[in-house]
Amino acid sequence: AQLKAVNEDGSAKGIVGHLPRNGDSFQTWMSLAVVNDDLGEPLGVVAIARDLTEKLKAEQVLRTNLEFLRTLLDTIPSPVFYKDNRLIFRGCNAEYAKRVIGKPVEQIVGTRVEDHSDAVPSHLAAFFNARENQLLEEGGAQVFESQIQCADDEVRNFLFNVAAYC
Repeated sequence: AQLKAVNEDGSAKGIVGHLPRNGDSFQTWMSLAVVNDDLGEPLGVVAIARDLTEKLKAEQVLRTNLEFLRTLLDTIPSPVFYKDNRLIFRGCNAEYAKRVIGKPVEQIVGTRVEDHSDAVPSHLAAFFNARENQLLEEGGAQVFESQIQCADDEVRNFLFNVAAYC
């Protein structure tokens, strides 16, 4: 019933729900095509179905794990952020977003530290970029202390523990 629409080329594809007699419903990705004879008259239909049960279970586990990690990250009382190898923020906790940058997490993810010149002075952005580039080149971990002017204009001392992951 879900594949009612057959395209002009005589094919259709999409997710189809199944309910066998045992009552254990499941979904498949189904692709079907009408097979025609030499005169273009339909002879039958060829259908290929791929069971999505394991894929959907894996996606649910992944969503649950990501939700858990987001909750865990946001319960850490210290500012935490992470970047990719191009020094683009890929995530941060609410404490980092609020206290250090003064913006919502959504306005930080996908940006670089220098994109926040209203919150991070250019000399400090350059300092962090240099340290992080060094870390990416050499690997390992770095521990250092630095003063940061936070979003509330108060200067605080922070102990940074930085490691490369790739």
